[in-house]
Amino acid sequence: GDGSERFAYLVGRIYKTARDAHGEVHRWVAPPPVERAMLVMERLSARLRAQSGRSELFLVMASNGLVGPAARINLPIVSTIISRLNNQFAPFIALPHHEGEPWHLNTHQGRKTFARFVGKRDRTGLHALQSHFGHVTRAMTDRGY
Repeated sequence: GDGSERFAYLVGRIYKTARDAHGEVHRWVAPPPVERAMLVMERLSARLRAQSGRSELFLVMASNGLVGPAARINLPIVSTIISRLNNQFAPFIALPHHEGEPWHLNTHQGRKTFARFVGKRDRTGLHALQSHFGHVTRAMTDRGY
């Protein structure tokens, strides 16, 4: 209200409901833990960003045996992310089995878990959740979560 509060934002693009292939610019409020995570990622990826000339924070070096300027640096592919979630992250957090089988993590589960937490905790948060996820209507958010 009086302008004394400070907010950080992440700026990106939403593609799911966009009118064209380039998506629509969207801002997400970033609380202090997210700000800290971004600073960590900036430091961790500084060398790869400088070497490749790319601006993304999640970059990987291709495992083609090349080093230095000849090494290819790209965004990680989805299969690599899923593999790391299930082969490294799940054991690290001691993810319990479900019906005797390992639970298979995917990237959408974090989004869905966060949305269900917000929706079940306080339904008045659905408007903010709608904005956060870039849903066109609140009904879309309400039905989905």
